[in-house]
Amino acid sequence: MNTTLTVSSRPSGRAARWLGTAFTVLLAAPLTAGTPEPCAGPYVDLGFGKPGTGGLTPRFEVCGELTAGEKADFELIDGLPNAIAFLLVSPTTAPFPFRGGTLAPGMPFSSVMPFQLDGNGEYKNRGEGGVGSFTLTLQFVIVDPGAEGGLSHSNALEVTWQN
Repeated sequence: MNTTLTVSSRPSGRAARWLGTAFTVLLAAPLTAGTPEPCAGPYVDLGFGKPGTGGLTPRFEVCGELTAGEKADFELIDGLPNAIAFLLVSPTTAPFPFRGGTLAPGMPFSSVMPFQLDGNGEYKNRGEGGVGSFTLTLQFVIVDPGAEGGLSHSNALEVTWQN
């Protein structure tokens, strides 16, 4: 049996944690690695990511549960290092074209929150469940001079909170 493990030149964040786990199970099961599988979470991935510098498309995930007493990690990876990102939030999904890509949160946005990405092009924050039952559409827009129109976009997510 041949097992192939492909490691990117810059594993970080979830990828680095996943690769560490992969090495511990290497002898126990066949392993094909590359991009880690997405987190299981209370969301639907709508797509609509737009590549930035170096051809990387920022990836947005929610890992965990957003029910009463539970927490989930909101993670953005593969953004431009040290860039400014804006999280667009809307109670509706209504995709529309924007600077060579597509934004999925419906207009008007209920919130636009600015964030600073770290030196790996990542942002992580923890959210809590039990704050009500609702669904929001979320998508990051990243200031990226190497992207078409000067902006890259993460994939959009429909995220559900439940009591």
